[in-house]
Amino acid sequence: MGGTRIESPYACFDAMGRPQSEKAPRQWWWVMDDLEPMYVAAGTSLPMGVGRKIFALIGLALGALAPLVVASARTLSEADFFTSGNANAVLSDDVKEAAHEIFSDFVLAHAPTAKPKVDPFLQLSAVGIDGGVLREAADDLDLDMAHFEDFDLGGIDFSGIDSKERTCLAEAIYYEARNQSVAGQMAVADVVMNRVASSRFPNTVCGVVYEGSHRVTGCQFSFTCDGSMDKRVERSAMERSQILAMTVMGGFRLALSQNATNYHATYVDPYWALTLDKTVKIDDHVFYKRGQKFTRYLKRRSS
Repeated sequence: MGGTRIESPYACFDAMGRPQSEKAPRQWWWVMDDLEPMYVAAGTSLPMGVGRKIFALIGLALGALAPLVVASARTLSEADFFTSGNANAVLSDDVKEAAHEIFSDFVLAHAPTAKPKVDPFLQLSAVGIDGGVLREAADDLDLDMAHFEDFDLGGIDFSGIDSKERTCLAEAIYYEARNQSVAGQMAVADVVMNRVASSRFPNTVCGVVYEGSHRVTGCQFSFTCDGSMDKRVERSAMERSQILAMTVMGGFRLALSQNATNYHATYVDPYWALTLDKTVKIDDHVFYKRGQKFTRYLKRRSS
């Protein structure tokens, strides 16, 4: 068993870990390698006071186990070990094993409790959003979930999310997909955010959602110009849309649309669908993005 050489400003400690001589010369001690990793694994370093207690335990253990020291090495008593400065004494395997057991139990007893793992999907389910459906949709699309493994929805700074932007996204989710699964709703929200990030569309959520709404025809999201917003709102559905909008804008956004910027319901057949590449179908919506089809479309137009 190996050891790590560390320097202590004290020459001796009593059984409570208190220094016996503040003016003692600096000494070198051996401490077992696997004590520090125990604390590293717990996400912290050795706490104040623990080091001194470990040194005291070393003295007590060696004092009690001194007869087991190999004959070729000078027998170490508790006082010997702490005052001689002999860091190169040879200890028998029996001494090392017994000391290791004492030290391990001591460190584990004083190690901090590890922080429980957070599951954002369960957090969503706790507030009425079916996190299981979202997880299943992400798995079906083989999305990279490394970023979301320990994502804590409780840590989102909601005060930093613009309330107007959040409302616009919630309205898009509600009016466009309230009759869809939460995966279909997340996909619609993803399309909105993809457009915000694209130079081809307005750079705000409200700008994207309400683009063309002042015209009778040409609105990008039909609910903004077909009278849908004049109807009575389903309160519970709108509340869920608000929660999902805050979640997405807070950073928990699954790319379920597969980088799409367009989508349509399965019961319609828009002309532009022939010029875009299909990415995925979720519930009653088919999603598209620009790709090879659009490139060929532009070539045909220019020829």
